[in-house]
Formats: sequence, C-alpha cells, structure tokens
Amino acid sequence: MQVEKWIKQLDSTYWREREAACDELGRLKDPQVVEVLVGRLGDEHWRVRGAARLALIALGQASIEPVIASLENQNYLIRYEACNVLMELGDRRAVEPLIARLNDQNELVRLAACQALGQLRDLRALEPLLGWLRDEWADVRQAACQALAALGNKRAVEPLLTCLRDSDSKVREAACGALGAVGDLRAVEPLIACLQDRWGNVREAACRALGRLGDPRAIEALLTHLGDRDVEVSAAASDALIAFGPKAVDQLLARLQDPEGGVRVLVCRILGEIGDRRSVEPLIACLQDDCLDVRRQACWALGRLGDPRAIEALLGHLGERTGEVWVVACEALAAFGPTAVEPLLARLQDPDAKVRQGACRALGQLKDLRAFDPLVGRLEDEDAGVRRAACEALVQFKDPRAVEPLIGRLKDTDTFVRAEACRALGQLKDLRAFDPLVGRLEDEDAGVRRAACEALVQFKDPRTVEPLIGRLKDADTFVRAEACRALGRFKDLRTIEPLIARLADEDSWVRKAASWSLAGFGSASSEWLIRQLEHPQAVVRREACNTLRDIGDLRAVEALIARLDDPDSEVRQDVCTVLADLGDPQAVEPLIARLQDEDRWVRQEACLALGRLCDRQALEPLIALLEDKDCLIRQAACRALLALADQRAMEPLIIRLGDEDWNVRWAAGQALEQLGQSHLAQAVLGAMDGQEEARQKLAGLVLQGDSRALRLLLGQLKKGWKLRNLAKKALNQIYQTLAPYRQELLCPEDFHRLQPKKRGVLWGKCQWFACPQCGDFRFIRVPQVVCVLDVQMPEQTERRGEQLRVNWIQWNQERQLLFDFDWVEIVRASDMEVQQFCTQMKGDQNSRRRGGYKRMRCRIWPQVKLEPKTWGLLRASFGQLESL
Repeated sequence: MQVEKWIKQLDSTYWREREAACDELGRLKDPQVVEVLVGRLGDEHWRVRGAARLALIALGQASIEPVIASLENQNYLIRYEACNVLMELGDRRAVEPLIARLNDQNELVRLAACQALGQLRDLRALEPLLGWLRDEWADVRQAACQALAALGNKRAVEPLLTCLRDSDSKVREAACGALGAVGDLRAVEPLIACLQDRWGNVREAACRALGRLGDPRAIEALLTHLGDRDVEVSAAASDALIAFGPKAVDQLLARLQDPEGGVRVLVCRILGEIGDRRSVEPLIACLQDDCLDVRRQACWALGRLGDPRAIEALLGHLGERTGEVWVVACEALAAFGPTAVEPLLARLQDPDAKVRQGACRALGQLKDLRAFDPLVGRLEDEDAGVRRAACEALVQFKDPRAVEPLIGRLKDTDTFVRAEACRALGQLKDLRAFDPLVGRLEDEDAGVRRAACEALVQFKDPRTVEPLIGRLKDADTFVRAEACRALGRFKDLRTIEPLIARLADEDSWVRKAASWSLAGFGSASSEWLIRQLEHPQAVVRREACNTLRDIGDLRAVEALIARLDDPDSEVRQDVCTVLADLGDPQAVEPLIARLQDEDRWVRQEACLALGRLCDRQALEPLIALLEDKDCLIRQAACRALLALADQRAMEPLIIRLGDEDWNVRWAAGQALEQLGQSHLAQAVLGAMDGQEEARQKLAGLVLQGDSRALRLLLGQLKKGWKLRNLAKKALNQIYQTLAPYRQELLCPEDFHRLQPKKRGVLWGKCQWFACPQCGDFRFIRVPQVVCVLDVQMPEQTERRGEQLRVNWIQWNQERQLLFDFDWVEIVRASDMEVQQFCTQMKGDQNSRRRGGYKRMRCRIWPQVKLEPKTWGLLRASFGQLESL
C-alpha cells in the first residue's frame, strides 16, 4: 500500500512531491518500482530527475536491465540519465549498450556515454572511444579523452597525441591528463611543447602529466614555468617537481639564485616538500634573502626538513616582526620537537621582548612540560605582548595548574592580556574561573567584555543566561553581537523576547546574530517572528522574513504572502526569496503579480522565485518578460526558465541569444543547454563574441537544417554597430557554407528554391538565402523535386532518397500556386487535369522558373490515356517528353 501511494504521487503537478516520492521509493527498495522510476528520468524538473537517478542507483542490480532498455527511449533526457545511472552501478552488462549510445544524435547522451564507459574501464570500449576523439562537439571529445585516461591503454597514445593539437582548449587539457594517466614516455616531448600553449588550463594539465611521467627531460621546462603568469600553472609545475623528488634537487638549488622572488619562494617550498638534506645549508642562507616571502618560505621548509643545524638560524628570526616571519619561525621550531625546547627556554630570558614572545609561542606549540613553570613566570613579564603570548601558550597544556595564574591576569593593566586570559580560561572550562569571568562582563574595555562572553558560553552553565541578556544592551556593537550568538547556543526560552528586540538594533551585525540565534529555536520562535512581520520598522520585518526562512515553518506562508504588498521594496524582495525557499505552491500566483512591481529588484526576485518553485503557471508570464526593457529582468527571466526547463520556452530563448546585454545572452545560453540545445547556444554565443570557430560551427548547424539562429542574426542587423558587425560576419560565413548547395535549398512551406539576399552593413555587405515567395530562410536540402500528377497518390509529398515527389493535384487544390520542380511525372491524371496544369505553367509569373520549362523533361506513364490536344499542349510546354 505504501508503494502504491508513492507511485501515485509521482504524477503530482508539484515537483517537490514528485521528488519526495522518488526519494521514498528509493528507500523502500522494491524491485516493482523500477519501471516507474525509469519514466521519471525524463521528468521536466531536474531535481526530480536527480532523485529518480539516485533511487535507481539505490535499487542496485534490479535496475540494470530496465535502465539498459531505456537507452533506446525517444526522450534524450531518459537516455542521458540512464547513462549516468549505469555509470554509478558499474555493471559490465552495460558496456555494449553504452557503446551503441556513442552514436546518439544528442551530444549530451554521447557525453554521458563516454563518461560511463570511462568509469566501467572495459577494453571493449577502447576502439569506439578512439573514434569519438573526432566528434564535432568539443565536450564529447573531452569526455572521450577522460574515458581513455581511465582505460589507461597504450594503444590510445597516438590518437591522444593528435588531440594535443585540437582547436578546443578543454580537449587539449583532457588529452594531456590522459597521456599522463597512460604513462607512455612517447608523450614527454609533445607535453613539453604544450607548456607553451596560450591557455593556462592546458599548460597546467601538461605540468601535471609530466609530473606523473617522471622523465628528467621535463625538469628544466617545469622550472621555467614556476614563474608562469597563471598561478595555477606555477602551482602545477611545483607539484610536478615535487613528484620528481631528489632527481630535481640540484637544478632546484641552482634556482635559489633566480632574480624573480616568486620563483625563489616556490623553490623553497618544493625543497621543503622533497625533504633532501642537501637543501639545508642553501635554505639557511635564504633566511637572509631580501624578499620577505622567501624568508618565510625558507623557515617553513627548514621546519619540514627537521635538521638540527637550522635551529640556531631559526631562533635568530623569532624577533623579526616584518611580515610575521617570526610566526613561521615559531611553527618551524615546534616541528623540531623536544630538540628545540632547551634553546627556546634560554630565549625566554632574551632582552628583546619580541624574541621572548616568539619563544613563548613556540613552547606552547611544543607542549613540553619542562616549559610549563617558565611560561607561568612569563605571566609577570614587563612586556604586555609577552604576557599575552604566555596566556596563549599555557592554554595549550590543558593543565589545571594554569587556572589560578590566568585568573590573576584578568586584572592585568593591558586590555589585550585580559581578553586573552578570558579566552584561555574559557577553553580550560574550570569552574573556578566562572565568577571572575562574569565579573569581566562589566570590564571597561569592549574587547574584554566580548572575550568574556565567548568564554562563558564554553561552560554551558544556565547561570550565564541572565548576565548575557544584560549584555544585549551593551554600548559596543561587537559585544551585543557576541551576546546574541552566545544566547543562541543555550536555547533557553527566556532569551527569545530579548533577542526579538535586537532585530531592531541599529547595527546589522547584531541583527544578523540575533536572527541566527532565533532560527536555532526552530518553531518555538515562529509565532514571535510572524508578529514581527507587522513591525513599524522595515529592517525588523526583513530580519523576521529571513529568520522564518531559516526555520522553514510553513505556518508563516500566508503572513509572508501578505507582505508582498509591503511599502518597503527591500522587504518585498526578501519575501519573494523566502517564499521560494519555503516552496509552498500557494505563493505562485502572488509572485506572478509581483512581476509587475514598480521596483526592478522586486521583479527580479519574483522571477527567480518562480523559477525555483517550478510551477507551469509561471511559464507564459516569464516568457513575456524576455522582452522587458530592463536587462536585469530579461536575465532573471532566462534564469527562471532554466529552472523550469520547458520546451515551450526554446524559441524565445534562442532570440535572447542575440540580446544586446552579454549577461542576458549568457543566461539564455545556460537555459538552452538545460533544454538540450547546448550546441546551438555555444555556437551563437561564440559567434556573437567574434569567435571564428564558433561562426564555422554555426554555419555547419545551418547546413544541417537548423536555421533557427538566422532569425536572431537578421534581427541583430537593427542593433548597435558592434552587434551588426558580428551578425554580418556570421551571416556571411553561413552564406559561404551554403553557397555550394544553393540548388538543393528548398523552402519547406512553399517549395521554392531559396535565393540570395543582400544588405549593406558597415562598409560591406551582408548575404543570406531566403525563400522568394514567403521571405523565410528555413529550408530542407533536396537535390531533386519531382512534380507528380497522380490522383491516387495518398500523400501530398513523398521522399525517395534524394527526390522529393510533390503531388500537384493535391497541392493545387490547397494553394493554386506553382512551386519549383526539376521535372514532371504524369502517373494517373485526366486530360482536364493535365490541361489545367499546362495552362498554369503558361501563366507562371516567375520568370526564372518559366524560362526553364522548355528544357525540362516530362515522363508519362503507360496507363495514362491522353487526347491529341493534350499531347500538343505538353509538347509546347516541355523540351522533352518520355513515354514509359
């Protein structure tokens, strides 16, 4: 019964309910539900598809056969998600069906199939994957490279080396990674050449691949790229050199003299990671480097090496406060362990207070009991910085003997020492310190009061609540904020009302802290917060909205909907966002009304909220907003339609690819990718950014019959000079691509051959093909059009290979217009019909077509019996008559 309930819920119109049903069916693990879950892989909402995918994965082996069968489904989303399910299940039975999907017409499915085969790591996929290194879509080529990397077979080396010259940087990057994974030394020199690639991601991948191959020929090239302009590349070169280990040390030591400080820093880091003792003396010399970062990195590296020769040199830098070198020196000395304790204890008597402070810090990190009493003695040091460092160090020991000395420091003359003593006592959590810390809540210094709040929370003692409530009215902002956060951790109902009052605080930090604490009470604070939605101050209403969102109490939905008419625009914005987070469908209609709000930011939030609610009621209003004058609203509408993922939005979104605003174009492209139109979106966006390769891809799509982008490009000719110029280049590229096939381009509506059109644009001309009858530019490619006269032909048109056969008798009944044809066949027709056809040809107003009739042939089938008069008309009309 429970299974049937959840299966029924899968048909809900509300996506959250369908998602919950998928989740529950996955938990029940009943094999009977596999088929219905497979059907949900094609759900219109991505969250439901994801839940169905996870549920099928949870069902395990029971899912294998039905999911494999779904790879043949007509819905590309089901095929795509099925590939992902099979990838996670890892069953070898899926290998052959997935190989078949490599020929899928949808690039997303091909991409998922490549990824799945890579995860399965079955060598049967090797040859098919090698073939898809030449796919027209770069993402598929990239996925094929990644899959071959997982297979790790050396037969892939030569094809992968070819991919290092691919036009797309993502493919070159994936090829580098795959060659590194395969581990064949034939790739070393080509990978070294890739270090000169203009794209940083390719250089980075080449560095990592060379590190994996471990061939010494690459060391010098990698050293050169330690100073690469891209920090990711220099980091990858560093990691690769670390992988070489001691083999690279000699060349690295030579680079310690590099004139570029950034290179010397990286060399110090690499030497520290390698850990070769030959580096000790050169690194000690680097402690005197002019570059601050080099000195810091040398300290760290010497700590990693742990050679006692470095201790004295590091001790000498405890007093260097420039760039916090002393901090790194302390951490390095702590890495030496007990060996460094005695030298550090001696430094506690150093005349330089900075050295004493550094020694305290290092001894605290070491936690050696020999240092405990000397550090307690430093609590009386004449320098406040040393006393503070001693407090920090003593707390590391977690020794109860430190409590009384630290309580004594709560009355120190220096405020920073008192604050540090508070924090230290809070970490020790000894009840002897409770009352002294409560007394520090009245300290004259705000920093001490704040530290006391932090410390008292650690005790989790209910007696702390009242003193902390008193701090909610402290004169200092940070104290009030800390008191709010502290009270939130106690979850004491007495604190709700005082925290509610802080929602009106003049400082945003305090309001946020109070909101966070109130959210922690959950539904216990909901009623209080709902009442605050009527507060006269807008800032309180906003904080109440956001806190109710964090609580997630649906009882607040009606009160929040009422606030959509709030006089303050920022409140209306927040309410839109909160209603989307709560996900209640009753908010859809009120949010649609907000799409007409006078404030652009409210309209934007309403758009985004409707997208997140994924209710089909919002589809038409959101599509209408794609024409809004405000680019911010058009962008938000695109983002909302991305979440809805409804095919009805496809055409309007394609038009937005030509928007004057780059952000709108990008958002429209993202939405179209969700609808499975990534190839078109990427080509148009690239063309509108001036990319030659993208214009070629776009022309290729048009040649395949996808002419949807032409309307967009022609519309761009009315825009600003920059967009006009880009559209001109794209249209001319399309024209040049179509020109060799111009005799094959036929309008699918009027069956006229497309003719060239031109327009002057920006000191040049723009050309395209269009139908001379209707002016449209859509076409089908048909080498031959045959005009057929056949009263028994069942359909108006029939496709036979490269021929399109059009029945003139049916066509004439509907349109009474001629169309373009290459020759005529009279199969079954009366004298009257043939005579009417010849008369229509004689009166044809199309001079281009009329001049060709005399050179055209007409074939007459044996069963056709015509009068002499009709034969005479045919001889006068056509250049050649053939009787079959």
